[in-house]
Amino acid sequence: MKAQSEMMFHRDRPCCSPSRRFGEQQAVNRDEADIRFHLRDVQYLQPRPERREQQLHVLTALILVQEGEGVVEMADRKMLVRKGDFIVCPAGSTSVFYFHTPAHSSEASIPGLAALFHFDCYRLGENFREIPTVLDTTCSWLPSSGKLTSQLERIGMHCRSIFEHFYSGETRSLWLARIEFEHMLHEISLYAETPFSNDRMGAIESTKAFIDQHYADELSLEKLAELAELSPKYFAEQFKKYYAVSPMEYVAEVRLRKAKQLLASGSGPMKEIAHAVGYRDEFYFSRKFKKSFGISPSAYLKTRHSKLAVYGTSAILGYLAALDATPYAAPLHPKWSPYYYRTMGPDIPVHLNAYLHRQFQQENLEQIQAAQPELILCPSGLQGWELDVLRKCSRVYEIECANGDKAWKDRLKDLSTVLHREEEAEAWLVKFDELLAEAKQSLSSTIGTARVLPIRMLNDNFYVSGDEGASETLFTQLGLVSSEMLNGLKPGESRRCTLEEIRESDADLLLLVVRQDSRTLEHWRNIQRHPDWSSLPQVKRGDVYVMASYPWREYSPTAFVHMIQDLLRISGN
Repeated sequence: MKAQSEMMFHRDRPCCSPSRRFGEQQAVNRDEADIRFHLRDVQYLQPRPERREQQLHVLTALILVQEGEGVVEMADRKMLVRKGDFIVCPAGSTSVFYFHTPAHSSEASIPGLAALFHFDCYRLGENFREIPTVLDTTCSWLPSSGKLTSQLERIGMHCRSIFEHFYSGETRSLWLARIEFEHMLHEISLYAETPFSNDRMGAIESTKAFIDQHYADELSLEKLAELAELSPKYFAEQFKKYYAVSPMEYVAEVRLRKAKQLLASGSGPMKEIAHAVGYRDEFYFSRKFKKSFGISPSAYLKTRHSKLAVYGTSAILGYLAALDATPYAAPLHPKWSPYYYRTMGPDIPVHLNAYLHRQFQQENLEQIQAAQPELILCPSGLQGWELDVLRKCSRVYEIECANGDKAWKDRLKDLSTVLHREEEAEAWLVKFDELLAEAKQSLSSTIGTARVLPIRMLNDNFYVSGDEGASETLFTQLGLVSSEMLNGLKPGESRRCTLEEIRESDADLLLLVVRQDSRTLEHWRNIQRHPDWSSLPQVKRGDVYVMASYPWREYSPTAFVHMIQDLLRISGN
């Protein structure tokens, strides 16, 4: 009876607009019916707030929250989600997803749970050839986000069934999982409601977006609460729960961050900058600035004596961070340069594209030209035409970011001379040498003569990794013993290896970097359940450590510090 009523419901739904002729509607439906979905992976998520690593979605991803309340961060947007909400992450995008720690003891019994699906999306072209496509431009009936209420239990049953069939180990069950996944997408398209409508999460998110755009206006807690249609007390409590700061603290953060950018760009006198970010009293603005950053606006302005631009690689930021110098423009990305994106990004007015650099060369060069920098820092080895474009913009200084004729300390000193920051360089090097000496002494008692092997995983393959930064830190600076599997590898090279080779090797300690993309993570989850992995002697002893891509894939002074600190943490020091 239930199935019959549902069939009647679908039959009664209007299938076309009265204003369209039948032939026109038929053409539209035929185009959208050519979309094909191919499920590649499904898993259940219970991510904790402390695990916030960016994941690259090589394939399109669907996140469906089934219990609890959490946050999805995509690009510069933070979306608050709870039971019934879903988000579609386009292929090539990056995201962070985590659940809130329950604020009240009464919530502790409801742990967060979400289903994550990765899938291909194709359009059928001529001769039925499959062409990869993007959902939001070709499939209008499947929303990019939304809320499920009336059919959430039914969708949850689909999720469990798809999961069970996908991992049953039977070919026919896998085929059935993929069919049921397409059926679930169809039901989501039917029952999805506008996301975050008339609820507190959407109201808070919208109000935060309003602050980001209208920071220069007269803003008060009462006005912001009124925009959210919540009481001031409740609004303040919920805002702090989601963003860890009060609404007015966030207003101050946005204003002062923007002030830094205006100071860096030389946008005008102090009074005008104070007014531009919402402070009518420049002296009050100066006090707030110094309290927040430990330095007055005028003193900060002196540290930005030249308008720097970085082109080509975010690793150059690892040199600038050591000199306490912040550029005006630089390549930044929440996944590929997470540390610099988090710590320096708010102070850098112009963010160049740091993902698929070759694909966005022209766009980045145009942004450099528009920024009109006084000095451009770039890696050595750029193509001739790129250097020509940069040199027409400004003076160019090339840096060898990996192994070259000069030691990295000499490169840092040379750059400090160019930027007139010799004192900062000397002070940083003294602290680095102290850290290195302490680390060598500490690690000698924990790692000692154990043979270390850096490896990385990409898709379903393992590689012996000769990354310059890791090799410099592990074997040159700390003097650890390298596995014989690294013999014959030139700096920067890597070689594919098998689990059997690792089993038979002399490696005592494995430092593993797993690329954080959807495809590799799927293979990583599978390999951990395989006896070939669990039977490795290093796995049995607990001597396998999974490291983050940053700092272990970067060659820069700042990355060296973070690699040393990582080693001290995993060794218990």
